Amino acid sequence: MFINRHTPYRFKNGLIMKNRVIVPPMASQTADEGGFVTTRTLEHYRRLGRSNAGLVFVEYSYIHQTGKGEAHQLGADSDAHIPGLKQIASVIHQSSAIAGLQLVHVGGKASTDLTRSPLMGPSAIAVPVKGQEPETPRPMTEDQIQSWIEWFVKAAGRAVSADFDFVELHSAHGYGLNQWLSPLTNKRTDPFGGSIEGRSRLLLRIAAEIRATYPSILLSVRLPAQDHLDGGLTVDEMAWVVLNLNPLAWI
Repeated sequence: MFINRHTPYRFKNGLIMKNRVIVPPMASQTADEGGFVTTRTLEHYRRLGRSNAGLVFVEYSYIHQTGKGEAHQLGADSDAHIPGLKQIASVIHQSSAIAGLQLVHVGGKASTDLTRSPLMGPSAIAVPVKGQEPETPRPMTEDQIQSWIEWFVKAAGRAVSADFDFVELHSAHGYGLNQWLSPLTNKRTDPFGGSIEGRSRLLLRIAAEIRATYPSILLSVRLPAQDHLDGGLTVDEMAWVVLNLNPLAWI
């Protein structure tokens, strides 16, 4: 059945998107060096709101300083960021669009020059990036794994406090959660490694904790269909992840 892109969409939590047009999260690099919203940031999302899209996603925002990927990346790592994020959500809502915030920890794709701390990843393997030679992260401890869960959940709470309707977990493009999913960067032998069931365990726990803590927030996950590299993620593995994430979504 053909559905016109202008047809409204009702989510399971009752929220209605005025049409099927979505502006995906795209880094604007308009935040200041502390990750705070600037007038340039607000004007950027004001322009995107004028597109008349039904849903506007705000660019990937780091959940902790150790997961910051770029100098002028937007931050969601402290309550001090809530007022600025709330201004963005308000600007988007003024266009009658739903506002979404994408959350990320870039893991081994960070740099120690930027984070001022050792890089974090599932294993001591540099992320394969064409034309670049990223630093090698330190394998994360159980305590650090728990910290990631807490950081993502707290950042989701800040999105809720800032009046966002949607939270998206960035698990693609080789960033932190993608590193856990991929057999190229996750060589762990504990419950968070091995098969796709183990490699997706952290992502599924984060999604489950957000759903349990904020039951009405819309939740999505940006996933790769595959790694497009020999020995990387397969379509069948990602289909398994999608099926196991689906009960946690409100879409």
